[in-house]
Amino acid sequence: MNKPDFTAVSDVLKSEIARLGGPKVQHLLTLQKIWPSIVNSDIAAHTHVSQYTNNTLTITADHPAWLTELNLMKGELLSILRSKCPQIAVAELVFRLGKMR
Repeated sequence: MNKPDFTAVSDVLKSEIARLGGPKVQHLLTLQKIWPSIVNSDIAAHTHVSQYTNNTLTITADHPAWLTELNLMKGELLSILRSKCPQIAVAELVFRLGKMR
């Protein structure tokens, strides 16, 4: 009797991500995952990575005060992003006001 073939869940997910959006989606997922390590815990609690399109990373904050803080840190955040993820071209950061997920 033959044993059934099994595929690792990680392989299935990688395949589906590639099928649905390819590198663009993978980059967005990577950026969402590392965002909390780029900013402090207070900022991470009030912001999230919401979009990555045309080398522009959009960060959503839940209060205007956090938008001000992010804008003051923009250059530093870009530098950290580029050093932590050199394989992802982030040319611009855009901050917007919105609801947390």
